[in-house]
Amino acid sequence: MFRFMAEAFDMGNEDNGTITVFVVFFFSFLLLLSGIVVDTGRQLYEDRQAEYEAQTAAVLGADSLSVSNLRIGNVIINPAKAIKNAENYMQSTGHPGLAWIKNGIVYTEVTYVIPSIFISMVGINSLTVSATGSATDLYGVNSGSLIQ
Repeated sequence: MFRFMAEAFDMGNEDNGTITVFVVFFFSFLLLLSGIVVDTGRQLYEDRQAEYEAQTAAVLGADSLSVSNLRIGNVIINPAKAIKNAENYMQSTGHPGLAWIKNGIVYTEVTYVIPSIFISMVGINSLTVSATGSATDLYGVNSGSLIQ
């Protein structure tokens, strides 16, 4: 009697494990997709931070005016001091970068690598972050001087 019931409810063995394979692939895909979202979101955040660092360094460099030229009324950037100030700021943030001056404009570039968290599972172990900034001082010192 039990054999008859077992044969009546036997669906066959060809479908055993099909759902398990589907579930494994589905959750692997979801894990990979969430990893891509997390890692690209982190890279976007780091890009914004690098832009802030590069732009701030450029402004600090552009603020390095030549004192002797200011005394005669010219607004000219002191190149050596500007590059030094910009690169020192980038060094202080932990992401050393480059600074240069062209036509009175201070340019900066920050590039660094961040490790990936989830997408390292597919072989992408790091992501590159890069940003540039530029600034110039148009007006020099406008107010606040007590020397006449």
